[in-house]
This record gives sequence, C-alpha cells and structure tokens, in this order.
Amino acid sequence: MKASEVSNLIYNHEIELERRARELNTNIMFSREKIVELKKELMSIYQQMAKVLLLESPNVQDINQINQLIEQLKSQIADLNTRLSTLKQKAEKDRQKYDQLTAEAGELEKRRDELLSQDPAFVSLNNKYIQVDNDALSIDELSHQIQEEADNKLAEYDSNSSFHYLIQRKFGQPDYRGKWIFRNLDNWLARQVDFPRNFRNYNMLHAMKQEIVKRQLTVNQRLEALSAERDTMIAGAAQNVGLAEVNQQLGRLEKVLDEGHINIKKLHEELRKNITGDGALFESVTAKIAEVMQTLPLDRLNALTLKTESSLDDELLKKVLATKNSIASFENDIATRYPEWVRVGTEYDRIHAMAQSFINSDLNRSKYHYDIGMNQIETILVSIFSGDFGSRHLLEILKSVRYVPNNNSSGSSGSSSSGGFWSTSSSNSSSSSSSRSSSSRSSSSRSGGYSSSSSSGGGSFSSSSSSGGGKFTTTDSF
Repeated sequence: MKASEVSNLIYNHEIELERRARELNTNIMFSREKIVELKKELMSIYQQMAKVLLLESPNVQDINQINQLIEQLKSQIADLNTRLSTLKQKAEKDRQKYDQLTAEAGELEKRRDELLSQDPAFVSLNNKYIQVDNDALSIDELSHQIQEEADNKLAEYDSNSSFHYLIQRKFGQPDYRGKWIFRNLDNWLARQVDFPRNFRNYNMLHAMKQEIVKRQLTVNQRLEALSAERDTMIAGAAQNVGLAEVNQQLGRLEKVLDEGHINIKKLHEELRKNITGDGALFESVTAKIAEVMQTLPLDRLNALTLKTESSLDDELLKKVLATKNSIASFENDIATRYPEWVRVGTEYDRIHAMAQSFINSDLNRSKYHYDIGMNQIETILVSIFSGDFGSRHLLEILKSVRYVPNNNSSGSSGSSSSGGFWSTSSSNSSSSSSSRSSSSRSSSSRSGGYSSSSSSGGGSFSSSSSSGGGKFTTTDSF
C-alpha cells in the first residue's frame, strides 16, 4: 500500500468516528434538553393541581405536609383580614376627628371674620382690594376685546399688498428714502389706498394693544400688593382666634386619611388576589404544595384529585402520567446511547493520537510504500479500538513493512505524487505503480495474518514477507 492509502484509511476512520461521536452527542444533548423542558412542564402541572386543591381546600389530613400548607394559607389570609379591619377602624376614627376639626374650624372662621370686620384698617384695605380686583376683571375683559379687534383689523391691513408694501418702504415716516421716480410712484399708490388715514388707524391699533397690556400689568401689581397685605391681616386674625392651629391639624389629618385610603385599597386588592388564587401568598403556598406533590406516588396523587369537585385536576393527573412517561423515555434513550458515546469517544481519542504520531514519525512521506494489506490494517485498528493494543502498535508494524521502491521497479525518477491527508512531501510525477518481489506481492494478496504477544522485556520486532504467507510477529505491545 502507498503511504497516501494508509493516510486516507486512518483519516477516514477518524472522520467517521468524529461524525458518530457528534451525532451521539447531539442526540444525548437533545434528550437532556427535552428532559429539562418536560420537568419544568411537570412542575407547572403540579402547580396547577395545587391551585385547584387550594381553591377548594378539601380535607387532606391524611397528607400532613399539604394539610399544614393549606392551614398556613388560611392563617395568612386571616391575618390580612385582621390588618384590613384594623386599618378601616383607624380610618373611621381619623374621619370622625377630621369632621370634628372641620366643624371647629368653621366656628373659628366666623370669629375671625367678626374680628376683621371690627378692624377699620382691614375694612379699608379690603374695600380697596375688592375695588382693584373688580378693576382687574374689567381690564381683563377689555383686553380680550381689544386684542381680538386689533388682531382682526391688523390682519386685514397686512393682507393688503399695497398697504403692506408702503409700510415696508417706511412711507410717511421720517426715515423714508427713495429716488424721485419711486417717490412719485409711492405717492400715487398711497392715494389709491388712502394711506394717511389707514396708517393712523394701523398705528392706533398697535398702540391700543400695548396700552392695555401696560394697564393690566399695573393693576395686577397693585392687586398682588393689596392681596399680600390683606392675607397677612387675615392670617394674624386666624392666629389670634386659634384657627391657624386647627387648619394645620386638618392638613396633617388629610394626609393621614389619604395614606390610610391607599393602604386599605392595596390590602383589599392583595386579599382579593389571594382568595382568587393570584396573590403572592397563594402562589408561594402553591409552589410548596407542588413540590410535595412531586414526591407523591401516582396513587396518592389520584386520591388527592378525588377529594376535589373540579375535573381539572383529573385531566392534569393524566398529563402528569404522560409527561413522566416521556421523561422516562428520554432518560432510557440517554442510558442506551451513553455507553456507545463513551466508547466512540475513546476510539476517536486513540485514532487521533495515532494519526498525529503517524505524521510526526514521517511514515506519511510519499516515498514510502508498505507491504501490508488494507484488511490487515483494519484488523489492527479494531484491536487498537478495543484496547488490546496501544495506538503505537500500528506504527511499529508499518515501520517494519515499509520500503522505498527503486527507480527500476517503479518506473519513476522521483517519489510518488501524493502522501494523502497526512502527507508532508510531494513529487513531480509517477508513471506507474511500484512493485516488489513476487513473494512480497504474495504476502499482501493473501490472508496477511499476524500475531502478537506482549512481554515485559524486549521491544524487538520481526517481519517476513516470503511467498509462504508473509506474516509478521511482534513481542512488544503498544
């Protein structure tokens, strides 16, 4: 055999083992992923069964763990009811206190107003405030009317292209400029649109808008000053009669009532969810019951489903059985494939190591031929895969049967053209296949039997290729 043929043989075995190992690994990983997925699905089914059980809460004293969890949820819901009742009672007391303070504040406001009405300074200030406030309202209304009228009329002026042109030219203004011909044209155009009169109206509209804004600003500033002075006098009177303290208490109590209302609303919602099966407490207990259910045999699970009126958990129990069967099927598939996966992995490691040694030992050089048949190499590889021989066993045999064809017998002036997958050298050409003596060909074409035995000493190797059988023996195991 040529070196390239030996290389290809080893390479093909390595590729096939790698393919098979990858295929087995893919199948095993798929089964493992399906098992994880099915176990998650199984836990979800158990949680659904636990939810049905919790919602109906039948007598399950025969299963102590589940019974304790059901009682735990009942106790937690009772605690929620107690907290809710406490919050409502407190809110009711706060509401009564608020109503009492509100009534008290009403009486104090009357005393404050009476005290202020007897103060000439406040009466005078208050009258001024009322007058200015009325003025502010009147000016606001007038401003609205003026702004609306001015905007409408100014829009008409701006839409007149001739008038707008003269405005842009600054016609009739001190900084108006232009040559005599343009001045004549502008004068003619101004007469056409009665520019002097319209220009006065145009300016008046802008002036009205500006004036009303100034008046608004003046009145509002005066009103703010009077309001601040008035508020100070009112606050002083409220302080004198004790109204300020009552108002502060009312403000604090309003916040307490608002917070209490929010807390009651939240607790109501939490209680509702836990009663209907959507709350955090319910879900926590459901998860714990599901974990207990997962450890129960099917007959105990069946007994639990019979305690409920719902048919949902009966259907869920069927899903549990089907899911468990699927998990067992995938686990059995892994158990079946795993030994082969380990074996193929070991065989791949051995042939990969042998392939590297084949390259490193230069046995793949294209100049070499080997006096050995393919079937013999296949048999040796099987023994190496099974662990009967080490990976170097084949290499030592190849060393003993390699030869370099002479030029006369090979009909070539150089080495062969290819060294196969592991070939490290190449040649220019080869005109014919190499040949050896008739006895060598005879040893390759026949059965090519070989025998080997291991011993603690030696390392010697002998080979013969006679016409009587061409067998070789070794006394060292690799």
